[in-house]
Amino acid sequence: MYQDLTDLTIMNRTNCSIWILINFLFFQFSNAQPPGASTNWKLVFEDNFDGTKLDQSKWGYNYPWGNTHNHRAFMTDSMVTVKDGMLSIKAINKRHPSAPAGTDKYPSFGYLSFDYTSGAIHSKGKFETTYGYIEGRFKAPSTLGTWPAFWTLNADGAWPPEIDILEIPEDRKVHHYYYHYGPDWQNEKSFGSTHSGPDKSQGFHTYGVEWGPTYLKFYFNGQLLNSYTNRPEAAQGKNMYMLINLAIDGWAPTPPANAQWPAIYQCDWVRVWKLNESANFDFENGSLAPWGPWNNATITTDCKRSGNYGVKLSGNPVSIERTVTVEPNTRYVFGGYGKVNTSGETAMFGVKNYGGNQITKSVSSTSFTKDSVIFTTGSSNTSAIVFWYKQSGNGSACGDDFFLYKLNNLPPVITISGPANSPIINAPASFIINATASDPDGSITKVEFYDGSTLLGTDATAPYSFSLTDLPAGAHIITAKAFDNAGATTVSSPLQIHVNALPFISITEPVNNSVFNAPASINIKATANDSDGSIASVEFYSGSKLIGTTSQAPYSFIWTESKDGQYDIFAIAKDNLGQTSKSNTISVAVSTVSYILEIDNNNQLNIFPNPFLSDLTISFNGPEKLLSVQLVNSEGKEIFHTKDIQSNELTIGGDLLPGIYFINLITENHCYTRSIFKK
Repeated sequence: MYQDLTDLTIMNRTNCSIWILINFLFFQFSNAQPPGASTNWKLVFEDNFDGTKLDQSKWGYNYPWGNTHNHRAFMTDSMVTVKDGMLSIKAINKRHPSAPAGTDKYPSFGYLSFDYTSGAIHSKGKFETTYGYIEGRFKAPSTLGTWPAFWTLNADGAWPPEIDILEIPEDRKVHHYYYHYGPDWQNEKSFGSTHSGPDKSQGFHTYGVEWGPTYLKFYFNGQLLNSYTNRPEAAQGKNMYMLINLAIDGWAPTPPANAQWPAIYQCDWVRVWKLNESANFDFENGSLAPWGPWNNATITTDCKRSGNYGVKLSGNPVSIERTVTVEPNTRYVFGGYGKVNTSGETAMFGVKNYGGNQITKSVSSTSFTKDSVIFTTGSSNTSAIVFWYKQSGNGSACGDDFFLYKLNNLPPVITISGPANSPIINAPASFIINATASDPDGSITKVEFYDGSTLLGTDATAPYSFSLTDLPAGAHIITAKAFDNAGATTVSSPLQIHVNALPFISITEPVNNSVFNAPASINIKATANDSDGSIASVEFYSGSKLIGTTSQAPYSFIWTESKDGQYDIFAIAKDNLGQTSKSNTISVAVSTVSYILEIDNNNQLNIFPNPFLSDLTISFNGPEKLLSVQLVNSEGKEIFHTKDIQSNELTIGGDLLPGIYFINLITENHCYTRSIFKK
């Protein structure tokens, strides 16, 4: 019995100790707050890694962009485990079968061969935040050459910015904390430092950052390490997600030959708090804080709309106001429920110092009425002052249940104009595209012009336009994309333009300066094609006169002309889109032929010897001037044609092949033809 009582006493003491410990832990965790925080913080994310697997409503495996980064480990989900309330990431010195050979994408680290396997998790698409306090409890691996990290990136993929809350690349007693910012990776800047303390691989420690629009504060084990204020570049971070990973090599040194594997990186919990900008908007804590009163503003029970308290403004002028944190280029609504207690008086909700002119909304009802103001913050503004104000009258005004929240940004509106939709423009095309853009709740920051997915150019000043030059042949879909001051975009309806390659045409027969006997039947031949379509028709012209048309290849036309004269012949090809091209122009002569069968008595034309073996002499002694001499073979093919007649006598035939030929002599008024024979 005594033993039983003793056992009972021991059991009761044990149970009492456990009960005290449980209640202590419950109180500690259920009331966890950022270091030095007030009740204005609210917990918005928490993972204590309970259960037996990763909570994929909060985390994704590996990196958002894949399995590799600026180190030598290939990340895979098999290296990530959750057990006994602990996240563990394991790294081994073994190449994963799916790993690529390596990468030289990061010049500062040289070529990185993926000879190790490790793990990573991220919260992109699961949890993202702009500003707040981010903290985690970690135990680093002891293996040198491993590089544990806890960090954040922008969800839009831009780099920088980046917040490094915890990085241990080498000495396990030293961890790095930094903020990276800048317009792009080539112009990246940073601020931060390192902290030397206990060996981070021998126990768990907390690492945190408080991040606001103009500041960052880094913490270790609840103690402030460094505060960076008046840093507007902190606002470059937006919708940041968290990453926990165990890298190998890269910034860290190469693991030594005697390194201990596997290396284990552990996380006990991760939590994120955000400032509650609407704290005490209902005045239920019975005080005005953090509202700043001016003159006779009090918390009373007779001005409540709901709950126990409301705010009363008595007399004039009187107000309450407070500074709230906002994001640049963002639409907000501030308001609440208000009334005046004396008919004919007014009070107002308002906002100022947000990057624009002061905005107010008057309340004149003697019963509670909901009213609000809408405002868009400036491009660099990260705070605003909201207020409840009574300017005149001796009565009082009541306010309660105030609110402040972001509004969804309305997208910009854009239309484009240029050539009529679906026009046909001949290459190389040049024209101007005009865009009309506006934003219903902000301003236009730029307009981009595209041909399909190819960016043509950007215009940041109205009126928005872009000059297109040398647009190649083909179909083009022209659009314009408007950006507003909050980052929203709208793409215009497409302008469809077809740039046509003109057809090609060339006359191949007869040759230029051909001579035909009247009445002449001239076979005109042309070659025509279209690189982006087809030939619809070919028209043949003599001067300005249409002499024939064909739509079938090969393109030809027999022209019969009986009158003597000189004619300029060309052709015009029309393609399937109705666009035309003109060919080369050739000259032909048609002349009545005077046949001289033998040498006339006055010896005007002498051709000798005929037949001939080597050379043939042609002598013309008539009163007319000899203009040209043409030699054709028995098939009608021109052998030569000369117009440069310096005298009325010339010698030919030395290089002719044996056969029958015809000589045409053109004078001012006649054409003489004589056959000759080369032996």
